[in-house]
Amino acid sequence: LALVAAPDTPKEAEARITVPEAEYAYDLSEDTPARPRKLVVHLAPGEGKVISLLPYEVSEIAVQTAGVVQQGRRVNFSCSVRTKKGKPGNHLLRVSFSAPGGEEIESCTEYLDAPGGTATGYVPVVLGQVPGIYTLNVEDLLSGAAASREVKVVGLSMQ
Repeated sequence: LALVAAPDTPKEAEARITVPEAEYAYDLSEDTPARPRKLVVHLAPGEGKVISLLPYEVSEIAVQTAGVVQQGRRVNFSCSVRTKKGKPGNHLLRVSFSAPGGEEIESCTEYLDAPGGTATGYVPVVLGQVPGIYTLNVEDLLSGAAASREVKVVGLSMQ
């Protein structure tokens, strides 16, 4: 569901949504799941929000990857959306790679379809990548659930 308050609204708007009994609502601007039967959303003039409704509760994002990679290699990974009950449907995942200082490397950001809640991919590590501890970040865009894994980038060993 997409909600947008008119820009010329003189005050905060309020939307009341009745959530079906078997659904889980996720306010994607808050990154928090909600389970109430009635959801109240407050919108400032011109503000928009997206509410995702899923027939299951997302419990976590599981990410598997190697802990160490050499310059010039790939960081291969697999990830899956885990639920408390039931099988996950199709999800969209945002994958990013952050440098040791925490800044995302823009060229390494991608969006992956995750049919059945699972996806695999890789992040390229260039030969000139500065060695250090990087972070692989995965966020589920339907629930806001996220996970990260540290990856140590090491220099090439000379033989």
